[in-house]
Amino acid sequence: MQILLVVAPVFATNCCVVVAGPTGRDADCVVVDAGAGVAPAVERLVGERGLVPRAVVATHGHVDHTWDAAALCAR
Repeated sequence: MQILLVVAPVFATNCCVVVAGPTGRDADCVVVDAGAGVAPAVERLVGERGLVPRAVVATHGHVDHTWDAAALCAR
């Protein structure tokens, strides 16, 4: 398992991209706590590493943990 950290530019909250199993190209991942403004950085990270997002989850419903969840799900 690998946990990749992305800091949101708004509120500076942590967003994690969790890669389970093999970490090579086409590895499945889950995005956790997609805070405000984090979508571009997460998309770049996922694209550069060839990851396949399977879910976006939030640890709780505050806006600093859910802001970009819909945008990432749509993509």
